[in-house]
Amino acid sequence: KYCFLTNLEKEIFIELVYNKIVERTSLEKNILNINPEVETHSLDSHLSRIRKKLQNIDFEFKIISKGKKIIFKN
Repeated sequence: KYCFLTNLEKEIFIELVYNKIVERTSLEKNILNINPEVETHSLDSHLSRIRKKLQNIDFEFKIISKGKKIIFKN
């Protein structure tokens, strides 16, 4: 099984796979190019779409938002 990820979703996913725990601000700044002073839920929207797509293919790992960190966990 496979799923299509947008370029941004793929970059976020790859960062999580390699690092397991990533700061939200790092993803917002380095991948989404969001100014840290701007309040947005863009990252949450991307993570939600990634989770849904992975759930559709019975992907066994989880992406957890915990405070200021995003955790990739099995």
